[in-house]
Amino acid sequence: MKMKHIWLSADSPASIYLVPDAVANNLRLYIDDFYKWMQSSSAAEKHRMPTGFGGIGLCFNDCDFIAYLNDCVFKDRPCKLIETTLYGQEDEIAEKYPRDMSGFNF
Repeated sequence: MKMKHIWLSADSPASIYLVPDAVANNLRLYIDDFYKWMQSSSAAEKHRMPTGFGGIGLCFNDCDFIAYLNDCVFKDRPCKLIETTLYGQEDEIAEKYPRDMSGFNF
């Protein structure tokens, strides 16, 4: 299985991860599955918080998405953190990684 780079952020500087091709090529699909898992799996209970309005909110970041991929989807081919960027490093990152790299801001 081939691996590709993606960027993920949770309203913070982006982190670059190496993930299976299937994730990079269908990132939104995997994120949608992650959202469903967060709402229904007992393993995700720690991420559910009462909103104060009778509802339940989800509290998570990109690390939680990668943990989900590693623990539930790609146990045999784990995703890896390559680096976490800093604000203002966009030009450096653009030079190091493919311009068509998939990404998502949670």
